[in-house]
Amino acid sequence: MSRAVTSLLLSIAVASLSGCGGGPSRPPIPAGLDHPSTTPVTVVNVPVPQTPVVLEIARPASEWTRSEAAADALKHLGPAAVPPLVAMLQDPNTGLRLKAAKVLAGLGPDAIAAVPQLRQSLHDPDPQVQKWSARALGQIGPPAATAIPDLIDALRTGDLPR
Repeated sequence: MSRAVTSLLLSIAVASLSGCGGGPSRPPIPAGLDHPSTTPVTVVNVPVPQTPVVLEIARPASEWTRSEAAADALKHLGPAAVPPLVAMLQDPNTGLRLKAAKVLAGLGPDAIAAVPQLRQSLHDPDPQVQKWSARALGQIGPPAATAIPDLIDALRTGDLPR
């Protein structure tokens, strides 16, 4: 993908994720600055959300690590990738549990079979695994409704990091 296309896609992603677009192209010129010799300039400070989608668009696949490429491939394999990822959620290695939770979040509704283990992972010793397990349950959506009591409990007890 060319640098220009990548830049365009990143701009579109940032605009759509930050709620830009649809309104006037620039704010009205304040009174007193509308003199004919004044050139209006629009300054926009749009924060770039650090979501996996934006990061993938911002960095070409040729620059991904082997682990990132494997995670991307697993997300595209759908439900068939869920059983080994569920097994990874139980691995003693925190990094592997975290990667599994992130990939399951990327699978969305295809990860429905992981709901029981994701519910347990809300109480993982690592706060990042807890957070990504909650995110995965949210990405699964209504089919993960059995996790609502666990998520409410996490809100009450503060198990989930900010």
